[in-house]
Amino acid sequence: DGPFPTKTVNCHATYAGRTLSVAVEVVPPRVIAVTLTPDTVTCGDTAQCTVTLDNASLGGPVTVNLISDAPGFATLPVPVTTIAPFQTVSPDIEIDTPNIGVAFKTAHADILASYGDSSAARLTVKSRVVAGILSTLSVRPETVTGGEQAIGTVTLVEAVPVDTIVGLAAQEPAGLGFPLPWNESSVASVPASITIRAGDTTGTFRVSTTHNLSPGTRRPVMVMANAVVTLRTTLTVTY
Repeated sequence: DGPFPTKTVNCHATYAGRTLSVAVEVVPPRVIAVTLTPDTVTCGDTAQCTVTLDNASLGGPVTVNLISDAPGFATLPVPVTTIAPFQTVSPDIEIDTPNIGVAFKTAHADILASYGDSSAARLTVKSRVVAGILSTLSVRPETVTGGEQAIGTVTLVEAVPVDTIVGLAAQEPAGLGFPLPWNESSVASVPASITIRAGDTTGTFRVSTTHNLSPGTRRPVMVMANAVVTLRTTLTVTY
């Protein structure tokens, strides 16, 4: 059952012809805190959760509702926990996290408890596979004259404690969408890879172009980068 509304009880005492009265406000307990131990885990590990009330219930157990806002990363065994009479802290609640075999961006799950009021705590779930994940790829300028260079920039989703090797390719745009030796661009080239050092999130590279083009030519080039995921962008070479 949910908490009852605040009630006022009038108490009276009579002795020797005199009556004294006092009003007593009766309030239900309410949730004031959610505690996670630890509050950061590696995927596949568990965390312990406890819920705290401001006051103990004197009239029976308190059933607190629980919700994880990211059940794909933090799973509660049951949607409620019960706090015994005369107690203010729940038993430990085990929170499970999935064992994911590929790198992913650090995730967060808010664990919410409600009874009378609500409180939440955030669980951070880190990838067990430590690897940089590509977030963006850009080439500037997007159009160059043959023989000029453009600068490519790649960024990671977040910094990681290891070096990240980003594979690069410049391909003909009619290709299959992944690097093939026979589909290399004839008008632009990039290094095979660049390394983003541990703790950094950004790397740059040069895109070189050829000037051996016929006048009036416009040649698109598909520039590709890969680190866990593959991203593509287009550079146009003119003459």
